Amino acid sequence: DLPPPNPVPIRLEGLNPTIVGIRETPAGLAIYVDEEVVPLSNLGPRTLDHAIRNNPALDISDIYAQAKIFVRADQTTAYGNVVSVMSRLQEEGFVQVGIFAELASEG
Repeated sequence: DLPPPNPVPIRLEGLNPTIVGIRETPAGLAIYVDEEVVPLSNLGPRTLDHAIRNNPALDISDIYAQAKIFVRADQTTAYGNVVSVMSRLQEEGFVQVGIFAELASEG
Protein backbone atom coordinates (compact mmCIF):
# COMPACT_ATOMS: atom_id res chain seq x y z
CA ASP A 1 0.00 0.00 0.00
CA LEU A 2 1.12 3.50 -0.76
CA PRO A 3 1.21 6.09 2.02
CA PRO A 4 -1.49 8.77 1.88
CA PRO A 5 -0.69 11.88 -0.20
CA ASN A 6 1.37 14.41 1.69
CA PRO A 7 -0.15 17.93 1.60
CA VAL A 8 3.26 19.44 2.35
CA PRO A 9 5.23 20.25 -0.82
CA ILE A 10 8.61 18.71 -1.49
CA ARG A 11 11.26 20.80 0.26
CA LEU A 12 13.72 22.55 -1.99
CA GLU A 13 17.01 24.03 -0.88
CA GLY A 14 15.90 27.24 0.85
CA LEU A 15 13.07 27.89 -1.63
CA ASN A 16 9.67 26.47 -0.74
CA PRO A 17 6.23 27.50 -1.94
CA THR A 18 3.70 28.95 0.45
CA ILE A 19 0.36 27.18 0.20
CA VAL A 20 -2.84 29.20 0.56
CA GLY A 21 -5.74 26.80 0.98
CA ILE A 22 -9.40 27.60 0.45
CA ARG A 23 -12.17 25.46 1.89
CA GLU A 24 -15.88 26.04 1.82
CA THR A 25 -17.38 25.10 5.18
CA PRO A 26 -20.92 25.27 6.56
CA ALA A 27 -19.80 28.44 8.39
CA GLY A 28 -18.50 30.04 5.18
CA LEU A 29 -15.18 30.38 3.39
CA ALA A 30 -12.10 29.25 5.33
CA ILE A 31 -8.65 30.44 4.22
CA TYR A 32 -5.42 28.84 5.40
CA VAL A 33 -1.80 29.84 4.92
CA ASP A 34 0.31 26.70 5.36
CA GLU A 35 -2.60 25.28 7.41
CA GLU A 36 -2.89 28.38 9.66
CA VAL A 37 -6.44 29.76 9.58
CA VAL A 38 -6.28 33.36 8.34
CA PRO A 39 -9.08 35.90 7.76
CA LEU A 40 -9.14 37.42 4.26
CA SER A 41 -8.42 40.83 5.81
CA ASN A 42 -5.07 39.53 7.15
CA LEU A 43 -4.12 37.34 4.15
CA GLY A 44 -1.32 39.58 2.83
CA PRO A 45 0.67 40.03 6.06
CA ARG A 46 0.34 36.35 7.12
CA THR A 47 1.30 35.14 3.64
CA LEU A 48 4.34 37.40 3.74
CA ASP A 49 5.36 35.99 7.14
CA HIS A 50 5.07 32.43 5.85
CA ALA A 51 6.83 33.23 2.58
CA ILE A 52 9.79 34.70 4.48
CA ARG A 53 9.98 31.61 6.68
CA ASN A 54 9.60 29.22 3.72
CA ASN A 55 12.27 30.94 1.61
CA PRO A 56 15.38 31.50 3.71
CA ALA A 57 17.50 31.60 0.54
CA LEU A 58 15.71 34.79 -0.61
CA ASP A 59 16.49 38.30 0.55
CA ILE A 60 13.47 39.79 2.31
CA SER A 61 13.44 42.50 -0.38
CA ASP A 62 12.92 39.77 -3.02
CA ILE A 63 10.05 37.91 -1.34
CA TYR A 64 7.19 39.66 -3.17
CA ALA A 65 8.83 39.16 -6.58
CA GLN A 66 10.30 35.68 -6.18
CA ALA A 67 8.42 33.67 -3.54
CA LYS A 68 6.00 31.17 -5.05
CA ILE A 69 2.47 31.31 -3.65
CA PHE A 70 0.17 28.43 -4.58
CA VAL A 71 -3.57 28.70 -4.06
CA ARG A 72 -5.09 25.31 -3.38
CA ALA A 73 -8.77 24.44 -3.58
CA ASP A 74 -10.78 21.34 -4.39
CA GLN A 75 -13.36 21.15 -7.15
CA THR A 76 -16.22 21.99 -4.80
CA THR A 77 -14.80 25.46 -4.12
CA ALA A 78 -16.54 28.16 -6.13
CA TYR A 79 -14.31 29.56 -8.88
CA GLY A 80 -15.14 33.12 -7.78
CA ASN A 81 -13.69 32.42 -4.32
CA VAL A 82 -10.43 31.16 -5.84
CA VAL A 83 -10.20 34.24 -8.08
CA SER A 84 -10.93 36.53 -5.12
CA VAL A 85 -8.11 35.04 -3.04
CA MET A 86 -5.66 35.11 -5.95
CA SER A 87 -6.55 38.73 -6.69
CA ARG A 88 -6.05 39.70 -3.06
CA LEU A 89 -2.58 38.12 -3.06
CA GLN A 90 -1.65 39.96 -6.26
CA GLU A 91 -2.99 43.25 -4.87
CA GLU A 92 -0.77 42.68 -1.82
CA GLY A 93 2.21 42.59 -4.21
CA PHE A 94 2.95 38.89 -4.69
CA VAL A 95 4.03 38.31 -8.29
CA GLN A 96 4.30 34.52 -8.51
CA VAL A 97 0.79 33.40 -7.60
CA GLY A 98 -0.30 30.08 -9.09
CA ILE A 99 -3.05 27.57 -8.53
CA PHE A 100 -3.26 23.99 -7.31
CA ALA A 101 -6.35 22.02 -8.26
CA GLU A 102 -7.28 18.78 -6.55
CA LEU A 103 -9.29 16.16 -8.34
CA ALA A 104 -12.52 15.09 -6.74
CA SER A 105 -12.17 11.56 -5.38
CA GLU A 106 -13.43 8.91 -7.76
CA GLY A 107 -16.07 6.37 -6.85
